[in-house]
Amino acid sequence: MNTYTQLSQQERYQISALKQAGYNNNDIAAFLGRHKSTISREVERNKTMGEYQAEQAMERLNHRPRKTLGFRTPYEVFFSTHTPLTVALGS
Repeated sequence: MNTYTQLSQQERYQISALKQAGYNNNDIAAFLGRHKSTISREVERNKTMGEYQAEQAMERLNHRPRKTLGFRTPYEVFFSTHTPLTVALGS
């Protein structure tokens, strides 16, 4: 049985660069060693004005609610337990 791993930030930047260079989803999937549907879902989910942008994809990922976090976003969880002062001080 195959196990699923999320796309990394590096893979998202590679997708963005390859899309800008004119590669299609099948070519990108082969290059990254991912299934073509993984790439197509990622691109469709994170298109901004018709283009895939890795920065926007990462921003949306960090603000998407997660079941494991009680349907809160990672951003909400982090800032509910860390005040700006504790983050700045590294506490």
